[in-house]
Amino acid sequence: MTKSLSARNIVKRYGGVVALSDGNLDVQTGEVVALIGANGSGKSTLSKVINGVVVLDGGQLLLDDRPVHLSSPQSAKKLGIATVFQELSLIPQMTVAENIWLTREPMTAFGTVSRKIVNEKTEELLSFFRGTCKTELHPDDPVAALPPDEKQIIEILKAISFDPWMIILDEATASLDSRQVQRLFELIEDWKDTGKAVVFVSHRMDEIFRIADRYSVLRNGKTVGSG
Repeated sequence: MTKSLSARNIVKRYGGVVALSDGNLDVQTGEVVALIGANGSGKSTLSKVINGVVVLDGGQLLLDDRPVHLSSPQSAKKLGIATVFQELSLIPQMTVAENIWLTREPMTAFGTVSRKIVNEKTEELLSFFRGTCKTELHPDDPVAALPPDEKQIIEILKAISFDPWMIILDEATASLDSRQVQRLFELIEDWKDTGKAVVFVSHRMDEIFRIADRYSVLRNGKTVGSG
């Protein structure tokens, strides 16, 4: 079943600074939409409005043509929207598995965390990027010890773990090498085939031309073009 999300005439102010004055975006299942614009154009702000990190000051969000109010990232995730931001949200003191499943740990019948299931599910996710890292990643690896590219991969896997219908990738390739980007693009094609939607935020035009089906351009807080 086709699902869609539309951001219509979004406004967001921070005091006297207008981050978005007329932000618009339409995305539906089975496609990749590139969100393009210079630094400060409003791309990340629009992404955060759609993800529930930022509450809009004007305009509206429509999910399957029905107005929705996203007051937090949790409310967005409940509606099947997950985001990979450039600013990492991982907790360094925790392991790979603990970061991915934080607050959602599979439990045993006795009410304790099932380490066996946690590790099995984490291994399944890690297999998506197997062979693209300098060393093989494991569920018990401490995140603090990982290089930036591997931390970014864990962020991506954490988003996938929610099984969202829509994934926002905000500069998610910035820390990845060419092999890892290629693998991510293969995953994106798989997500499209299974009916997921992807919003791809990037400054790398070669990547946009490789992966995106459509584009939307922001300039000074306004959507100025799409196609």
